Amino acid sequence: MQPFSTDPNINPFYYLDYLDYLLAFVAARYTPVLKAPERRRIKAFQALPKSARALYTRLLQRKGDYFRVDKLTYREIPDLQDAVEALIKAGFLNALGGERQDLCRSLRTIKELKHLGVLTALGLANASRALIEQGIKETGQVLPELAIVCVQEQTLMALCQHLFFGNEHQDLSEFVLRDLGLQQFETVDLSVRPAFTERAAPRPLTINWDPAAVGPGLGP
Repeated sequence: MQPFSTDPNINPFYYLDYLDYLLAFVAARYTPVLKAPERRRIKAFQALPKSARALYTRLLQRKGDYFRVDKLTYREIPDLQDAVEALIKAGFLNALGGERQDLCRSLRTIKELKHLGVLTALGLANASRALIEQGIKETGQVLPELAIVCVQEQTLMALCQHLFFGNEHQDLSEFVLRDLGLQQFETVDLSVRPAFTERAAPRPLTINWDPAAVGPGLGP
């Protein structure tokens, strides 16, 4: 694998290049390991517009599962709302709203809650975050709806990363570390034998571990 430029000024979609490469590699190399629905979902993701794939990759690498749409800002994705809608339609994001009042509370800043007039009315203007959320919940105060999305297919993406790297501990950030020269990987010829060759129940994977053939999995 040739390194991609990690300079966002040269290649603003470098992070997507990594995920696209990883999924293409796994789909081609581990067809016998992946179940038919998993293969279909990978193909569905690969068929999405570039902006949608880029947004999903961004969210996949962030902490947490839930995000406010109005807080999503990425310079390289100007058509962000179209990307959100494409991901929702394809099932890679789940749209949530007022039915999740816990998220309408936790995803708002204290400043935003004060602006709504909620804290003053409840006598919580100077309270801690924990007391504020508890007080709003206990009083049954209904907050205005927020456009919230939840990242889907994280299990599939974790599986693909597991197959690619050969372990559960490495993820897409390894690419950046490697290309910045901050981490070195052993050069391994993965054409000798795949790291995984079959699935077995109840364990999700049967691992054929051969130190001579299996390495970090960066591929050719």
